[in-house]
Amino acid sequence: MAITTAEREKRLTDAIEYFHAHNRSIRIRKVAAKFKVSHTTLRNRLNGKHNTVAANGGHNKLLAFAQLGALFLYIQKQALTGFPCT
Repeated sequence: MAITTAEREKRLTDAIEYFHAHNRSIRIRKVAAKFKVSHTTLRNRLNGKHNTVAANGGHNKLLAFAQLGALFLYIQKQALTGFPCT
């Protein structure tokens, strides 16, 4: 089973904290293996090349119930005026 984004972020955060707690004296590959994360991603995070998913705006979310209703009404109105529902 694939891990969730939140679980992956938690593992990366824990790995970064562990790495800094050992005064950067432990190898990145060993830390990555211990926390089951990609050593490349961990290295990039440590070097500031990548931000967390939350800092990038997060992933797309499901629409709220009100938004879904508004979208449905909009599509219905467009269909009634002759625009195809694509």
